[in-house]
Amino acid sequence: MRKESLTLNKTIKRALPYALGLVVFGTFSGVLFQLAQAATEEAAKTARAKSDELTLRQALKQYRADCSTYPTSAQGLSVLEQAPAGLESRWKGPYVKPRIPGGPWGHSYVYTSSGKNFYIATYDGAGKPIGLAGTTTLGLVKDP
Repeated sequence: MRKESLTLNKTIKRALPYALGLVVFGTFSGVLFQLAQAATEEAAKTARAKSDELTLRQALKQYRADCSTYPTSAQGLSVLEQAPAGLESRWKGPYVKPRIPGGPWGHSYVYTSSGKNFYIATYDGAGKPIGLAGTTTLGLVKDP
């Protein structure tokens, strides 16, 4: 009986480092998987922001072609869905269908305009400005 107990203790002592190694490896793998998943989700949100930016730029350019100016900052992006007062006869929208996209991080897009240029930005989940190619905004668009 005593010999069996000693053999069992030796087996446990030999197996313990391997078992601990498997636990550490499993934990480390799980953390790496979660980090990779978070990076993939962030990349998808950035890609969506870029796509939304292109959609909004195109819609704003079409609005300008019809109405002879970009929407004012006060009018905002809502004029892409509904005709502004005084421009009903020239407005040929809606320019964005089915509706203006919301930012991928849960924040609305911010739009400002001087009438000749416009600026579009969005913010990430922490409320920091985010944009194309690591810049802090989606962009200032200058009229040619």
